[in-house]
Amino acid sequence: MSASASVLGWNPTAAAPVGKALTVPDTALLRIGGVGSVTPILKRLAAVYEQQHPGFRVQVVEPPLGSSGSVRALAAGKLEVAVTGRVLTPQERGNVTPWVRTPLVLATSYLKATGLSLKQVADAYAGRMTTWPDGQPLRLVLRSAFESETLQLKALSPEVAQAVDAALQRRDLPVPDNDLAALELIQRVQGSLGSSSLGLMLSTQAKVRALPIEGREPTLAHLLSGAYPWSRTYHLVQPAQASHAVVRWLDFLRSDAALRSLQPLGYAVAA
Repeated sequence: MSASASVLGWNPTAAAPVGKALTVPDTALLRIGGVGSVTPILKRLAAVYEQQHPGFRVQVVEPPLGSSGSVRALAAGKLEVAVTGRVLTPQERGNVTPWVRTPLVLATSYLKATGLSLKQVADAYAGRMTTWPDGQPLRLVLRSAFESETLQLKALSPEVAQAVDAALQRRDLPVPDNDLAALELIQRVQGSLGSSSLGLMLSTQAKVRALPIEGREPTLAHLLSGAYPWSRTYHLVQPAQASHAVVRWLDFLRSDAALRSLQPLGYAVAA
């Protein structure tokens, strides 16, 4: 079990039953966790909130629990707020609000890369394209089959979906545990190619290139205009009965000021 999970007194790998969310009493400690993509911005916002509300402490749980793990932790009363990269399943409980969105990107450490077509993306994941144009080996970095990012990557096209499924059958490709670890590996591996998000890249100042897909640049402006159609949406999940302290924290996360502060980092309010 991870150190952070030990502090919480909860094992994120345990198959805890998901039932009615517990009422969270007003407390000076607000615990939030979920997908790794938003960990950097949660830390930024937590620091601002603590400065504006002396006496409150916001704990951003690390390592990231992921969507499913954070929803289970919320139901067990070990988090006040969960942040997911997907909507809840019928078996999961909690009040869900879309929060922010950012472009889904294909990222690489190969800074000479100029972009990929959807056919090239499919060929890369299927193992038919194994080098970049100058002969530099192309090395895939995967996410697990049930990660929300993998599902969104597969939604690029039926051919990409089939290719990603084929890549996931291979045993020679790395599959990092979370979004942060995946982006770190994409930075470190020469000639890498893997999925990430523009928001995570900008908020961590990652030294990677977000590739145009079909000639479409993955910028926030293009996402908002519809010129770039691929994105990740993150959701805030709260208990069925939340305390006043939790409601205030959520109001802050959804506030115009908080959302404006995230725009330079590649995030826009979720539609």
